[in-house]
Amino acid sequence: MTDTCSKRSWVTLLSDLGEKNGYLNGILTLNYTLIKVKTRYPLLVIYTSKCQATALSILEKSGIKTKYVEMLQPSITLNYGTDTKRFNECFNKLRVFELFEYERVVFIDSDMIFMKNADELFDIPLDRGFIACAHACVCNPRKKRHYPKEWVSSNCAYTAQQNLHSGSLISCSYGIKMLNSGLVVLNPNPEEFAIILDHVRNCEKYPLSMLNFAEQSLLSCLYEEKWMPLPYIYNALKTLRTVHEKLWNDDDVKILHYILDKPWHDENESLNSQDPTHAWWWTLEKERLEKETNSIIYK
Repeated sequence: MTDTCSKRSWVTLLSDLGEKNGYLNGILTLNYTLIKVKTRYPLLVIYTSKCQATALSILEKSGIKTKYVEMLQPSITLNYGTDTKRFNECFNKLRVFELFEYERVVFIDSDMIFMKNADELFDIPLDRGFIACAHACVCNPRKKRHYPKEWVSSNCAYTAQQNLHSGSLISCSYGIKMLNSGLVVLNPNPEEFAIILDHVRNCEKYPLSMLNFAEQSLLSCLYEEKWMPLPYIYNALKTLRTVHEKLWNDDDVKILHYILDKPWHDENESLNSQDPTHAWWWTLEKERLEKETNSIIYK
């Protein structure tokens, strides 16, 4: 590995959401797809004290690097209803901004898979203190009542983009300025992390609206003027395939993001899933398991 490569890494968080191997299997399949698309860069998994030793052992046997990070939680109790546990866990993702040993990292959620190589994300120019992310979709297709009333199709950046080419950029200023934090390109530095840390550990000093969607809304606020938009193909939310079907092209997608229901929650672990994107995950999962050595045992 060259000097440059050693200072760059994909990073994900091993979440503890009380699932038996759920997000662990997500990471293993994510890593498999990274290898399959021939990335030049390794995957680093950050984890907290909540993670089980058995999960870490499986990652080690799979040749995946891990790094312990301290839990990062808001200074006051935040109630996100049924999403409380998941959203509170999301704040731990912000530890990626503390990985000062790296010049460039790309954070990716563990419920993603790579369809194509995306190493170019490590070479896009970023001014100091800037991040790069794709937009959030604010159409609220499931009509969740606790979502803001302004989350409608007419305010969604992808609505404006749907007649453009899949790889086109769209200004951060269109509609609701909300990024999706499932993929974040950043150059870690102490000054930026200090600001983030202060907003989480002293959140009572700031408008609580900054934390409406956990770390995603916080980053959207802090980087409102320091956010480079990425085309959806680098964080292709699976719902875009139907909600913004004019924009979506299966052949263009580089990184697929399984927001909401996870493929590993499918009852029959079937390739005949009602969601075609879930069938793609299961195909890759089965490929991975076929290639696994007998030394890795899932219990």
